[in-house]
Amino acid sequence: MQSEKLQISFFFLFFGIAIVLTFLVFSPFLNVLILAAIFALLLQPLYRRVLVACRGKESIASMLVMLIAFIFVAIPIGFLGTQLFGESKELYTSLEAGRVEYLQSVTSFIETPMRTFLPEFSLDIHGYLGKLFNWISSNIGPVVTGTAQLLLGIFLLVIALFFFLRDGAQF
Repeated sequence: MQSEKLQISFFFLFFGIAIVLTFLVFSPFLNVLILAAIFALLLQPLYRRVLVACRGKESIASMLVMLIAFIFVAIPIGFLGTQLFGESKELYTSLEAGRVEYLQSVTSFIETPMRTFLPEFSLDIHGYLGKLFNWISSNIGPVVTGTAQLLLGIFLLVIALFFFLRDGAQF
């Protein structure tokens, strides 16, 4: 009887340790898994319709739903990001070259209506943008190093989303 209690105690002790260690292993990926679960939940009605159209082939339906989501979500976000990056690059090069006529027109466009309410209002966009670009250039290191982590997160999100869609009914 005593050895049986000792065995049960050790079992629960090691089981608890295993649960804590498992949590520590998966904790960096919990955000990705939760996001994949949310996307799977949101895409579930579309998945059911595509599954009927695919005659019950779950893997094909899951891939098609992910492709549709990629086309309607990721491509526009990527396009917007590319445009934003291009515009900011063009603005930075024009500021570095000393061409500030565009910047002066934006400043006057903002200052003119504001001076009707606040006569002493002035806006130093050139100074603000200089500070912004200095901050970006000094903090670019974490952005570059975080790129690998972002790509890994996207890869895990895609895999988890595929399986959450395909096997979601069995959970």
